[in-house]
Amino acid sequence: MPVMDNAHALVVGISKYQRMSPLPDVVLRDAEDIARLLGDPARGAYANVRLLPEQQATRQGLLDELAMLRRKTNEDSVLFVYVSSHGGRLELPPHAGEYLLPIDADDSSAELLARTGISGQELGDAIRAIPARRKLIIFDCCHSAGVMKAGGGGRPAAGLERGLSDRFLETLAQGEGTVILASSRSNEISWALQGARNSLFTTYLLKGMEGDVRPSESGHIRIFDLFEYVQRNVTDASAFSSGAPSQHPIFHAQNLGENFAVALHPRGTDASGTADVPYDAFVSFVDQEPDAAWVYDVLLPRLHKEGFKVATAHDTGRDVYRVVNTEHGIQQSRRTLVALSQNYLADGGALFENVLSLEESFHRPGHRLLPIKISPIPEQKLPLRFRAVVMLDITHKYRGAEALNRLVEDLKQRP
Repeated sequence: MPVMDNAHALVVGISKYQRMSPLPDVVLRDAEDIARLLGDPARGAYANVRLLPEQQATRQGLLDELAMLRRKTNEDSVLFVYVSSHGGRLELPPHAGEYLLPIDADDSSAELLARTGISGQELGDAIRAIPARRKLIIFDCCHSAGVMKAGGGGRPAAGLERGLSDRFLETLAQGEGTVILASSRSNEISWALQGARNSLFTTYLLKGMEGDVRPSESGHIRIFDLFEYVQRNVTDASAFSSGAPSQHPIFHAQNLGENFAVALHPRGTDASGTADVPYDAFVSFVDQEPDAAWVYDVLLPRLHKEGFKVATAHDTGRDVYRVVNTEHGIQQSRRTLVALSQNYLADGGALFENVLSLEESFHRPGHRLLPIKISPIPEQKLPLRFRAVVMLDITHKYRGAEALNRLVEDLKQRP
């Protein structure tokens, strides 16, 4: 059975702040349960798990733990960091910026908060200094969730705005193999529903790693499959929970070369239910210019050159109805690639194709939807279902050229 013998975890939950409003006890239970799962030889199977007691989660204590991980890990390591705590941002100079708030943080003035918090620059530098090329950094706390977990917290002092911005999380994700997973958008609350042992986000994080996510062929749980499971279930659960506004987990990664393993799967290599599908990808696009030209002149030639079997609605069946051929194509493919443009968003048939793909992902976790932005789209026009998943952007001024390389690497990773 495969093991995670070069996997290292740091788990932090801070509730009883020395100089700030407390967070509910669910924060501590979340951290304890995550650490217990990761350290279980039959589940997470991590070789090294450090659950930092909250009284030790001072500014210096946290920085020391990250420095220790820098010394303990190497390029082949897997790193798992889970943090539930206060956090936020100062809007006005000279201390403007974003801060992770350790147990000894003081928000009575902006100057004190800047001195006792861990700035975004410090945190980013510490994470990037860790040599592991497979890093998963998870924030399930008020800093990724507006004001507070239900039942705790209060209005911050010193002009501190609760919630780290998406821009900050994107910055943290810089560097090879780094994934930042936040429990919600910056303007949302990370909910702990009444009577639940864990927060809503961590409830599904635990369920997924306990076996609800289908194992890979190697007997592991992989990052994309875990996020898709958590994102789908948290979004659905919050939408149907009384008194809880919607919550949408967020994924950030800029230079991710593989769908890396983050834990051992308790079922081992039992991948029952995984279909032996004939296509590596189904391409959903609008068959009009300029979209069709990009698909036929750029995307398909590149994928065929790499040896992938790729399908469209025009060659996955002989039925006269496009919807039937589309259904066949998605069901027979490991991935659905969406050539996302304003033309696509305006086309009812194209939108139906990605809805079918999302439905397939729900019933067949090995299947994934991969949007590829092929023309500029205003952020406010992007549907929520696209904002919450990894998106390749060939229009990006600096990273566009690497988008197809990242797509190729993703398709090489088997479920």
